[in-house]
Amino acid sequence: MFSDVICNVNGGHVLPGTDVMWNKAIVTCDQRGIYKGFSTSTFDVLFRFENNQLYLGESIFSSDIIYTFKNGVIFRGDSTFPLDKLFTFKNGYVYSAEGESVFDVVLAIDGPITVVELFGVLLATEML
Repeated sequence: MFSDVICNVNGGHVLPGTDVMWNKAIVTCDQRGIYKGFSTSTFDVLFRFENNQLYLGESIFSSDIIYTFKNGVIFRGDSTFPLDKLFTFKNGYVYSAEGESVFDVVLAIDGPITVVELFGVLLATEML
């Protein structure tokens, strides 16, 4: 239902609920990373995104890789080991690490979304 919308993504801005006011953005996502609020300033960098990995701040060190996205799966750190699996994103649904049944769905996403925006939504909803 439309009333059950936790957040929405509009032009890379993750906004609360069904709000479309840009100044209420929780985070802003672009191909380079995720930024605090409605900003793409280097002063507001929360995470840098490169090679399907999310780095803390503007870091370039492998020790600062927080999450890795590979084949629809989000892993903790720079690992792709099955025990480090956090979520699976498939056909618009985010599943918990336990499986991919209807009982494991933690988030439903309607419409196209980039990997960076997916991370932005998960961060904005405090799932990561």
